[in-house]
Amino acid sequence: MSLPRHIFRAYDIRGIYGKDLTPEVFLRVGAALAKWSDRFCVCSDTRLSSPPLRLALSAGLLGAGASVMDAGEGPIGLAIYLSKHLKYSAGYITASHLPYEWNGLKLYYPGGEPISLDKLNELWRQASGELSWGLSREVRYERVSYLESYAEFLRGLPKESGELRVVVDCGNGATSLIVPKLLRELGYQVVAVNCDVDPMFSVRGSEPTPEATSLPRGPRSEARRRPRSGLRRGWRRG
Repeated sequence: MSLPRHIFRAYDIRGIYGKDLTPEVFLRVGAALAKWSDRFCVCSDTRLSSPPLRLALSAGLLGAGASVMDAGEGPIGLAIYLSKHLKYSAGYITASHLPYEWNGLKLYYPGGEPISLDKLNELWRQASGELSWGLSREVRYERVSYLESYAEFLRGLPKESGELRVVVDCGNGATSLIVPKLLRELGYQVVAVNCDVDPMFSVRGSEPTPEATSLPRGPRSEARRRPRSGLRRGWRRG
């Protein structure tokens, strides 16, 4: 089965779910990846299509002989953090700033380095060819949340001293799961905009452009009432 060549891009895999990007594609990709590494961490953003793709990727990895740690939903930094600290290969399911009907896969070597274009080309060839569904070792599937561990790591990073007002626009994506709560715990005054998870991304455009992230009247008034100007941050979806 030849997988669509165009979805294997320079830095990741991306396509429209149900059209050129399907669970079957991720099943085959997972089986091919199992020949590269015997243990993988997988996690995803909050798109509607992310859970079936995460499970399909995990099934391919397991069926071809790799153990899987499924970290569920979280921001892309969670995948990189786990890859660096646990020395796992990692796959993060997201289409970044693209609309909700898109999805994709970013891949990392153990240690958090993204895979190269040459490796993505090799992955396409292997996933399109004859796959080996065999187990030469015991494999495990674990479903573990590392969001709090990731938050604890972020709390330990250097931060600005003094009281600071922060306006955050999470774009209703995966950063909504951690960023506003974390910043409040760090002592910042937080004005949260679009920080409820919405798998359809129905509130604003998918890219954090100045037009898409302009403050609605309520949060704008709240920000102006706060005593000190500070940081404004808008995120893409992952």
